[in-house]
Amino acid sequence: MSASIEPWNINHHELPADGLYLEGEVNDSIFTFRAQDNIEFIAPLYYELEITRPQSDIEISANLQASFNYDCVRCLKNSRITITLENSQLCEPVQGHQTDITPFIAEEIILNFPDNPKCEHADTKTDCQWDTNYEHQEEDEESIKNEKNPWKELEDMVTTSSQEQKKS
Repeated sequence: MSASIEPWNINHHELPADGLYLEGEVNDSIFTFRAQDNIEFIAPLYYELEITRPQSDIEISANLQASFNYDCVRCLKNSRITITLENSQLCEPVQGHQTDITPFIAEEIILNFPDNPKCEHADTKTDCQWDTNYEHQEEDEESIKNEKNPWKELEDMVTTSSQEQKKS
């Protein structure tokens, strides 16, 4: 069975025993962003969904693709990123007579969006044009681990003191 539902409201009683297959595209945004995030959905969202109800849950196997414009957190250049998810698995408990799976689809895509999107995450990767005076802020984890801990002496003193108290 093939259909298009916007939003995706799944009626549990009408779900065929062999499941439901949906594919198509959605042009309206199902995403919510804060204004300061500077992220914009670029239509359409492509989807292929296979929905089954083996027990008391709805299981969804999804292929999803959505594009977004965003501002690089480093240089503020506007770029485009496409999030593509293949064979993404969702499982939601059945509550009531129907379930709107729209928020779960949106969440699945957003969870795959980079936390701090930079030019290197864009579909067309470019080098950031940023002020090298801030380069020291992009230290690798190894140099941070090797950095002297300014609290080490105090921590040692507290550890030694607590061990001496336990002995007495």
